[in-house]
Amino acid sequence: MSNGPTPRLLFVSEFAGDDDWHYPSVAAALAALPELIECSPVRGFSTNRTGGGLHFRRLLNGAWVYLRLPFALAASMARRESVAIVCITTPPGIHLWCALLGRLTGTPVVCWLMDYHPEIEARWLEQREWGRPGARLLRWLDRRALRCCRGIIALDDAMASLCRSRAPAVRVESFPTWPSRELSGLEPAQPGRRDAKELELRLLHAGSLGRAHDLDALSRLLDAIPVRCRLTLLGADERTRRAFSALATSHDVDLVVRPRLAPEAFAKALATSGADFGIVLLKDRYAGLVSPSKFTAYAAAAIPVLTIGPPGTTAHRLAAEFGAGVHLPNDPGNDELVRAAEQLMDPAARTTFRSRAVEARDWLRRYDAEAFAALLADMVHPDGA
Repeated sequence: MSNGPTPRLLFVSEFAGDDDWHYPSVAAALAALPELIECSPVRGFSTNRTGGGLHFRRLLNGAWVYLRLPFALAASMARRESVAIVCITTPPGIHLWCALLGRLTGTPVVCWLMDYHPEIEARWLEQREWGRPGARLLRWLDRRALRCCRGIIALDDAMASLCRSRAPAVRVESFPTWPSRELSGLEPAQPGRRDAKELELRLLHAGSLGRAHDLDALSRLLDAIPVRCRLTLLGADERTRRAFSALATSHDVDLVVRPRLAPEAFAKALATSGADFGIVLLKDRYAGLVSPSKFTAYAAAAIPVLTIGPPGTTAHRLAAEFGAGVHLPNDPGNDELVRAAEQLMDPAARTTFRSRAVEARDWLRRYDAEAFAALLADMVHPDGA
């Protein structure tokens, strides 16, 4: 690469700005590589994530990304730059557009798969008889797009496995999200002080509940726990507060609600929460489609996880492989509920979980912006050319 013009990477993401720590950290890491790679964002006119969901401004913002990309690609090609595309899957379906443009121009494309559109929409459509042809079309388009990619980076093993089944000849790697700058420097949080006779279980839920999460299995687990629980919500939106308030009322749980905080304040609140376990939830039908990132905050503070959902997520891996917490399926039997409750309440088990959470934190620290940039560069230029 050193004999020609500096390679340029078009980083396609609706929210690629300074507030989205993945972009600036990856851009800086790419610039620090021995063979410099310049990173140019192709983003929406607004990088503000507040007020998410589907609304007119968000549609315009996403459409702006689609419109900007061919012009940015044409400008780089006109300058005879060695150009490649990496796309984060926001706005939805953008990797289909990137793959088409890459195929037409011979430009390498790497897909950094976040929420797996259009498979999310395909699974919704296939539940309705009238929508099944649409689901088949979306999956055909997705397979064609993935097979045009130079590489695919998935958030967890379940997502990577689904991608490999659709693009078996393409290099697919699993790479979990890494914590923000404020979280990455945290020391292991200490368990909250309590009287020797106090059996209270302290749970923490960071962030909000989306459509991929529900509280059914957590509710059944609380029924199986014989002591009072304290549940802290950290940075929850109004919908999440209402859902957990109803849960707390029906199970006599002490609910502590903390508002949305600035990154530094959030990190401090996490480290001083005194939580025994951090909650990660995922519905079975979203396995391989989304990967809850709450585990990054808990792992940064070495807080054990209570993960409820399907296997294949990184949170499940922390519990099952590292022993850094408790895993429960979404439809647990009575024996599983009792066993999980016993593990949550056992002081010796908690001590083990916390020490394993420190080991898991150290393992996850290998997945950082520098390692991601090296992977990205190798995918874009596998022969070093």
